[in-house]
Amino acid sequence: MTTTIHPGQLVGEERTIWQPGFWMANIWLLFLVFPVLSIVYADDLSSLRTGVGLVVLGVFAATHALGYRVLIRRELGLLDAPTSTGWRRLTDPNRSELWFALLVTLLAIGFAVAGWGLLGAIPFIITFAIFNLSWRAAGITFVTCVAFVVIGPLVIGEFGQWWFLLAIILTASAPTALGRLAEERSHDVNALQTQLMLSEERARLARDVHDVLGHSLTAIVLKTQVTDRMLAAIDDPIPEVAAARQQLAETQDVSRKALAEIRATVSGLRSTDLGDELAAARSVLSDAGVSLVVQGEPSSVPHRHHTALGWAVREAVTNIVRHAEASRCTIELGGDEGFLVVCDDGIGITDGREGNGLTGLRERLAGDQLQLRIPDGPTGTTLVVTSADG
Repeated sequence: MTTTIHPGQLVGEERTIWQPGFWMANIWLLFLVFPVLSIVYADDLSSLRTGVGLVVLGVFAATHALGYRVLIRRELGLLDAPTSTGWRRLTDPNRSELWFALLVTLLAIGFAVAGWGLLGAIPFIITFAIFNLSWRAAGITFVTCVAFVVIGPLVIGEFGQWWFLLAIILTASAPTALGRLAEERSHDVNALQTQLMLSEERARLARDVHDVLGHSLTAIVLKTQVTDRMLAAIDDPIPEVAAARQQLAETQDVSRKALAEIRATVSGLRSTDLGDELAAARSVLSDAGVSLVVQGEPSSVPHRHHTALGWAVREAVTNIVRHAEASRCTIELGGDEGFLVVCDDGIGITDGREGNGLTGLRERLAGDQLQLRIPDGPTGTTLVVTSADG
């Protein structure tokens, strides 16, 4: 995939390796010199095992660089949102999970061949997980690696030789995690600023459409009504007058339909907000006789997704009121299952087919790097909105 930025800049794939983030992530590969020296000067390794261990480290470094290349390409917009899920993530070269699995596999092979000298490569596993995987996966990786670095040397009685590696892991992981947090907060701020600009522009456009076209169409409807009443006052109208009144009636009908479409368009241009939609959901469901329980707060999900999640709440509530015949609804924000989970105890999707509303919602969520799942259940309908990359 090739994307031109402007004349004088590198394009597409050529831009990837020239990004500062790519070099910042891979410059630390220089520290692989320590496991290299451990292998080279190990007294208990044969020449064959030493050679294989060095080759494994070389492939490890190349895999590390290719894994960060995927991250940089995604940040540059050169990759579409990943669609593979489950175990298929481990076979998708456009997902970081594949490269992480390769790094772990190579490290395991290195341990089998060259022994504990490969411990110096473990910090690269941890930092790769922090930058490229979910926070949960990164946390599991960190705990597992720390346990391995502590328990392994203790078992073989060489903790005094390797304790410094634990200090390196702790001192490297903290700033790496803080760096990712700062980057995510920066993205949230940028997304909020962009959202505010779009919201203001939509509001301005909605006002213009409403004030200009809405006013003009309303004037047309009123004037045709006046003209029709004037023609109706003629005592002995000629056939042409009757035909003119028919044309006026059709003009009024067309104008009213156009005015209704403009109002609908203006309503669509006005942005939605997650907090407002939750308040509206409580009111609408109460009027429909459906009890609502909201778990979590809007602040528990990234602010950059508030608009998209607001649309998801609106669509879910609309379907519950129109089709579900439910008595209870639960909305969960920022839980373990995803950013948003909406459950009802209604009749569910009986024919197994989704309507245009859910199809449109999927498209809207995809534009915000989110995905919609509707898992099967014994009763009711459950809508789950999660990140598109997992």
